[in-house]
Amino acid sequence: MPDDSWAEGLGWSDFEASAFEDIAIHNQAVFNDGLLKEAFDVGWFNMDVDPQYRQDAREFVIEYLDEVYGIDFDEAFDWDAWREAYG
Repeated sequence: MPDDSWAEGLGWSDFEASAFEDIAIHNQAVFNDGLLKEAFDVGWFNMDVDPQYRQDAREFVIEYLDEVYGIDFDEAFDWDAWREAYG
């Protein structure tokens, strides 16, 4: 896994960076995907956006991870930890 420099300038919490790393561990190329990082942030961690926009971002991330990287989001994402922190 790369050092934490991939997250510099994103303004993410340690929890958000850790959640993204849980996904990226399945394919290191994810660390370099700016579009994915942005959609991930909007979909799960930016509570200031419209709920429908957030839902659309979530659907995009799930489909994109599967189609581009072969990652099953539900297996990679720690839903319990996220619900505890943001639910």
